[in-house]
Amino acid sequence: MQHEQHIVAIGAHPDDIEYGCLGTLIKFSWQYVIDLVIFTDGELGGPRRRAESTQAFESVGLNSIFWLGLADGYFTVDAGTVGKLEPLLQKATTILTMSACDTHQDHRAVWQTTMAAARRRAVTLLSYQSISSTPDFNARLFVDITREYPRKLQALQCHETQAEKEYMKESWLAEWHKHPQAMTTGQTCVEAFNVHQAYFL
Repeated sequence: MQHEQHIVAIGAHPDDIEYGCLGTLIKFSWQYVIDLVIFTDGELGGPRRRAESTQAFESVGLNSIFWLGLADGYFTVDAGTVGKLEPLLQKATTILTMSACDTHQDHRAVWQTTMAAARRRAVTLLSYQSISSTPDFNARLFVDITREYPRKLQALQCHETQAEKEYMKESWLAEWHKHPQAMTTGQTCVEAFNVHQAYFL
């Protein structure tokens, strides 16, 4: 049976998906249906963050965005949160989500919620690296985004309210996309993922 290839990318805040896996989404957008799920509007960072994220995604042709409207910094993992996410995963063949190996409580909560919502699904489940990932983040899959990187960088520039942060500077970003393990094979611009489970259907 042929399955339509469908990626659901999940983040806690505006810019999480853009930072962690936007290059991968751009790379595969021609062959996958892509949905984006963002738990909060990032209101602790200001009222413009949702609009900035929408602009960033639209700049690379991604328009299917679901905002869950949860409280930035304060949402919890419970039946209500899982119930909001679960219907959005029904068609997914691949899920890109945040990691348990992260110092930000919202990022860890997204991981826990994703695990609960996808617990009975035959779906490939990957967690992407973030700037707050801990050393325990165990990258085992690398996507070369050399060609996609200029478009990713342009999309990140839509986040004007975050522009002064060190990790948004081009020099910082260039170094962050150099993963030591990937560099041993000559790949100098990658996005890194942990593989929780993989299905070939």
